[in-house]
Amino acid sequence: MTAVHRPLSAWISHLDGSALEPVNDGDDRHDARTFTYFDEGWTRIAVRWGSAHALALINGSATVAELDNFGRPISATPSIAAAVERVEENWPHVHPDPADFAEASIPLRYWLLQRLDEEGSPPDEAFAVLPWELLDRAVASLLITLENPTSPGELVEMRHWLTPAVRGLTGPLEQLDHGLRTGDERITRLGASGLLDNLRHIRLTRVPAGSLGALSKLVWRLATSDPAFAEAERLIQARIRDASAPRTTSNRPAVTEIEMRVGRGGSLDELVNLRNWLHAYDQLDVQVRLVRPPALSGHLGGAVQALVFALSGPDVAPGGFAVRVFARALSAWVARRRVQVEVTLRNTDGSARTVVVSADHDAAVAIRSLLIDDHGA
Repeated sequence: MTAVHRPLSAWISHLDGSALEPVNDGDDRHDARTFTYFDEGWTRIAVRWGSAHALALINGSATVAELDNFGRPISATPSIAAAVERVEENWPHVHPDPADFAEASIPLRYWLLQRLDEEGSPPDEAFAVLPWELLDRAVASLLITLENPTSPGELVEMRHWLTPAVRGLTGPLEQLDHGLRTGDERITRLGASGLLDNLRHIRLTRVPAGSLGALSKLVWRLATSDPAFAEAERLIQARIRDASAPRTTSNRPAVTEIEMRVGRGGSLDELVNLRNWLHAYDQLDVQVRLVRPPALSGHLGGAVQALVFALSGPDVAPGGFAVRVFARALSAWVARRRVQVEVTLRNTDGSARTVVVSADHDAAVAIRSLLIDDHGA
C-alpha cells in the first residue's frame, strides 16, 4: 500500500449525487484499502453530506466516501480532512499532532491509527490521537462503583476504539464493570484478574500519561479490596512509573524496522515459521507485515517475499533490550532451520544496512554486528 491517499477505513461507497452505492462495490467482505484502483490519482477531501461533511477521496469524476462499521459516512470537517491529507503526504513516516484531531470523530481517529500502525512504525506519542477519554471515563466510573456498588457510575462503551495502541485493556475493564453492576463476584474477579494480568504485559508507553494515572488509581483500589492482588499491583505500578517517565534521548538512531528475506526468492512456509518463532518470545513486542512486490496494473500482487518487523517503545535503540532479544531469537531460528536469511536494518534517521546470515557461519556474531555492536552498544 504505497499510494499517498487511499482509504483509512475498510469500507467505502461511491457517491452518486447524494446517494451511496453498495459498500465496497457490493462485496463488504473485502478490505477497501487493498483495492488496486486506489493505487494512484486520488485526493483527500471532505464532501458535503446532508448538513455536515464526510471523509472522502476524489479522482476526476469519481468520489468515494469512507464508511464506519455501520456503513455510515465518517464525519469530517474540511479542516480535519486537511489534517488527514497532511499526515498522508509523508506516509507512513509520520507523527500526527493529536491537537489536529481533537474534534475528529472516533471512527476517523481509530482508522487513522489502525492503518498507520499496520503500515508504518508510529512513535508511541502518536497514539494520543485515539479516544483515551473513553478509558478515563470508564476508570472514573469504576472507582465510583467500587466505592458504592449500589450507586454505580456511568456506563461507558469503549468497544475496540483503543486497539490500534493496546489490546487486552478494554475487555477486562468492561467485564469488571459488568460484574460490579450485576453483583456477580465471579465475573468481577475475572475482570479484575484479567486486567491486572494484561497490565503486566501490554505496551504501556502507548498510553497517555493521564490515562496511566487513572489506571494506577484503579489498580491500587483493586489491591486494597483484595490482598491477593498486592504483588500484581506492585509490579504494575513499577511499569506505569517507567512508562510515565520522560523519554531519554540518544545520539544513536532508534531501530524502526527489521526486514528479513529467507532463502532464494523467499519461502512462504519459512517466513510463516519465522513469524511464529519470534511471536513465541514474550519479551519481544513486534508488529508484523508481509511484503509483496508491487502489483502490475490489472493484476494481483506477487507472492510474499519478506517479513518486516516494526519495533517500537523506549528500548529499541541498537543495543537496547528489544533489539538484543530480537538478535538472540533470530540467531536461534537460523541455527535451528539451517536456512539463509538476508537481514536489513532501517533506522529513524533513514540509514539502512544489510547482512546475510546462515547456519554455516556464526549467525549470532553476524546479527550482533548488524543490530548491536556497530551502533555503539
